[in-house]
Amino acid sequence: QAEQVPYTDDGLEAILFTAEGDMRHALNNLQAANSLAKGKAGAMVNQKTVFQVCDQPHPTIVRSIVDACDKGNLHLAIQLLEEKLWNSG
Repeated sequence: QAEQVPYTDDGLEAILFTAEGDMRHALNNLQAANSLAKGKAGAMVNQKTVFQVCDQPHPTIVRSIVDACDKGNLHLAIQLLEEKLWNSG
C-alpha cells in the first residue's frame, strides 16, 4: 500500500500461491506483475498478470486437465492441454 500498487484480491491470492511461502518470491512476483500491469489498461495486479509473469498455468486449468484424465477422458485432457496451455504460449 505504501508503494501505491493497485491490486485485486485474487491478485494477492495468486502472489501467495506462486510464492509458495517464500517472502522474497512474493515480493519479486509482485514487482514483476506490477511492471507488467502498468503497460495495460486498468493497470492492476490481478490473478492473470501474476500467473503470466510467473509463467505458471492457472490452477483451475491444471485441475480441469487432471479431472478429465481421472474420468478417463484423455481426448478432452489433450484438447484442454493444447488449447489452454500449448497454444497460449
